[in-house]
Amino acid sequence: MNNKKVIKITGFAAYPITVGESAFISESDGLIRRTSVVMKVEKISGSEIKFETKNSIYYLTTNEQYSLPGPIIKNLFNMRGCEC
Repeated sequence: MNNKKVIKITGFAAYPITVGESAFISESDGLIRRTSVVMKVEKISGSEIKFETKNSIYYLTTNEQYSLPGPIIKNLFNMRGCEC
């Protein structure tokens, strides 16, 4: 039985969603969401990705017109410990 919370998001992944790492999603309302560690990723279509964490199932729908400004992307990568 699956008791995971289903979360539908419209936005943009700051970098590729990868199993074993947290996902950083910039939502269309301006919020940035950091998930727990991703356990599974599945591409549904060209604009939708399904991914699972320990407690949640996410459906991310991307909007081609929506993108992250450069400074936000740099801050997200710095949060991961990457040098930009």
